[in-house]
Amino acid sequence: MKPFITGHEDLVHDIKYDYYGRQLATCSSDLMIKIFTLSASINEWELTDSFKAHDSNIVSLDWCAPEFGRLLISGSYDGLVKIWEETSTTKAINNESNNNNKGNWQLMAKLSDTRSPVFNCKFSPSFLGLNIGVIGHDSQLRVYYCSDPSNVSSWELKESYNLIPEGFSQPVAHLQSDYSLDWCKSKFLEETLVCSCLDLLSFMQKDPLNNNKLVKILDLYDHNGLIREVAWAPSMGRSYELVATACQDGYVRIFKVTGISSNGSDEVLKKEEHETENKMQKYYKLYNSQNFKVELISKNNDHKGEVWSVAWNLTGTVLSSAGDDGKIRLWKQSHMDHFQCVSVITPDK
Repeated sequence: MKPFITGHEDLVHDIKYDYYGRQLATCSSDLMIKIFTLSASINEWELTDSFKAHDSNIVSLDWCAPEFGRLLISGSYDGLVKIWEETSTTKAINNESNNNNKGNWQLMAKLSDTRSPVFNCKFSPSFLGLNIGVIGHDSQLRVYYCSDPSNVSSWELKESYNLIPEGFSQPVAHLQSDYSLDWCKSKFLEETLVCSCLDLLSFMQKDPLNNNKLVKILDLYDHNGLIREVAWAPSMGRSYELVATACQDGYVRIFKVTGISSNGSDEVLKKEEHETENKMQKYYKLYNSQNFKVELISKNNDHKGEVWSVAWNLTGTVLSSAGDDGKIRLWKQSHMDHFQCVSVITPDK
């Protein structure tokens, strides 16, 4: 592990690689976004762009899939989500002044429906189209859609959903709170998201019988503190999905998500396996069943303190976690499904 100086003048809240791992974006409480490019000749990260992006703490970043161009989104406590495009020719939003021209990056759109601090914003997988999921302090999950990827200045609010369960009150503004979201990476499951709302984990799925709107299909109350981050693993041919959470209570949790219920669906699946020679079709039938099962398969507190971040590798076989112990831990699945820590990385001081 090789540290480098970002040049930020305050806390760095998020850092994201682009699709190819050749560029790195960072955001900070200093209101700046910085873009670094990996130099092939000296294998060092070089600062290529730096610009003021918001009027308050910037806490979330995400890169778009490359088939939609060079797009970056940022979410801030100023209540805005902004879409940036790396280009030297496209006109900035509303033909505003050159203040929106940030070197190679131009502001293409502002999403302002939240009107409260934005905690997390993410692009959907590319096979779902050009979508953005946003969660803010108002506890609303908002999904935006761009119908014309060639014109990324035009976005529509597709739907909004209140994540606070009925009977629960909205968190008080001065108290600490946290929200996060991630999209299911599988093409064989209906459009699905996992969202964390304080200490509650919720699964949302598109319902073809209800105008293809997202509906909440499951709530989990297994956490004993604020959920700092959720991460949905790439499936890579597995017959089930994996979701990891980082929690304030010190635990890294990993959940197994399947479409099999305990009411005899296993026999139905075996019958489908016998009747079809198309393996992908079998998975499609499995995932699009009305049954949805989430099982906690691993729970570890090796960090001995608050866990702040979790992330999967590209194949969904290794999970990394970071916590208050100042270490990064790598987890791999054993033959018994349980995840074990296989490596501990300590940054050089």
